[in-house]
Amino acid sequence: MKFNKNFFSAVVLYLFYTAINLTNGYLPDFFAHINKGSMLYANMWEHFLQGNFLIDPEHTRMEYFVLGDDKFTVYYGFFPAFIRGFFDVFLVNIYKYNFNNLSILAALFISIFFLYRTFVKLELFSGKAQVYSVMFFIALFLASPVVYITGWGWMYNEPIIWGFAWAVSYISLFFLWVFKPEERNLKTGILMGLCVSMAILSRIIDAVIPVLSFGFLVIKAVYDFYSRKDKTCLKAISGGIVLCLFFGGFTLKINADRWGNPFVFQQFDKNIQVIDNPERLAGFHKEGMWNINRLPASFKYYFIPSQQNFRAEFPFIDVDRELTIIKEHPYYDLIMSSRIPLTLSALFLLVFAILGIYRFRKLNKKEKIYLIPLILAGLLQYFALLIYGGITLRYSIGFIFLIILLAMIFLIVESRIPQLIEKPKFLYLSLIVFMVSLYINFFTMLAYKHYIWDISPNTREFIGKIINYEPKKEHIRLIKHNTDCIKFSP
Repeated sequence: MKFNKNFFSAVVLYLFYTAINLTNGYLPDFFAHINKGSMLYANMWEHFLQGNFLIDPEHTRMEYFVLGDDKFTVYYGFFPAFIRGFFDVFLVNIYKYNFNNLSILAALFISIFFLYRTFVKLELFSGKAQVYSVMFFIALFLASPVVYITGWGWMYNEPIIWGFAWAVSYISLFFLWVFKPEERNLKTGILMGLCVSMAILSRIIDAVIPVLSFGFLVIKAVYDFYSRKDKTCLKAISGGIVLCLFFGGFTLKINADRWGNPFVFQQFDKNIQVIDNPERLAGFHKEGMWNINRLPASFKYYFIPSQQNFRAEFPFIDVDRELTIIKEHPYYDLIMSSRIPLTLSALFLLVFAILGIYRFRKLNKKEKIYLIPLILAGLLQYFALLIYGGITLRYSIGFIFLIILLAMIFLIVESRIPQLIEKPKFLYLSLIVFMVSLYINFFTMLAYKHYIWDISPNTREFIGKIINYEPKKEHIRLIKHNTDCIKFSP
């Protein structure tokens, strides 16, 4: 892969822009602002060196689980602790620095690198598709849920963005495996196995697509070995299998130590908030953590705009703080009253994804066989998120992976058989949708930051002036077990 100084200069500018967002415009705070997330993952690493997966609860802002007397843990993925472990080699006290921000930038760089590598090898940056490929890149990182998740370096967001990074990197490698047969080698297999493993260690819901599709590759490779005496794919994927077994075993060890069961990733009844509020546990026992009856309401939350998403005054777009679209629906343990549907926040990518469904039929049979398990895994992830007991703006990033891979299918087919991209009218319409998507997400990112509770009053007031919004009591809440929970006062 050739080094493109123009592309990587743009990446540096993007990361600089993200760093400004993470520090609310004050870059000296990049390492200096010690928040609960930076303390938590440092604490996780310290306990790991002591031979356990516990934490000290004062670092978690009431987001810990009680395992017994003086035994506490969290459900967050372990990968961010590895970042602290790396710096622990060079620094005396990793508690003194905020590595959340740097960790998020590193995750973004990794996802960009693997995507760029795939686009170059598939020649998507050349020919008539190049303009649309560039728009895809910009839209993914500046006109999708990624932009508002990376606008806030917090204990929730860091594992979310790492889950995103490893899943996107895996999808990029998978596309090389499918569309570039010469890339079916040991190097690609090892990288795929690494992405699968780290996705599991980052955020298990984001590992659905990597785990299931990689499992399909393993099954197919074994089938080819025994039925066709073809060991090419099995040899290529063997290194990835070894990595998955090793880190999969590590994950099972974490779960066993935390919950007493290697196949459990959290136990709701041990959450300190549930212990302090028994009605939440009663609601969980009644409705379940997973309930198919939530499908319609959850779909509305994540995909259907409401009147509250639009207004006559600048900036004309807003997050839905009133949640009229979700009221009087099946029980949820948690509803976050800050909502913008993916039909707005990922508008450009969603249009390309829909076109990708249409263009899928132009792929050859072998390519379809490889991609169908990937798509089915994406649909399964959608299903899991839609029936889950909590709905919140940050979870919407879990819906982005299926959109990404379908949009990439559109670009690949169009680069082979130009149809839409040859039409000037399609280019003009694409540019309009692209610019609208950038606009929507910029103000969504500001509105999301305005909502959170750990920014200074001055920062909140400044953002409020930009987005032309003053908080009202009914807008700044979470809903837990059908009960309003005020986050901060106006």
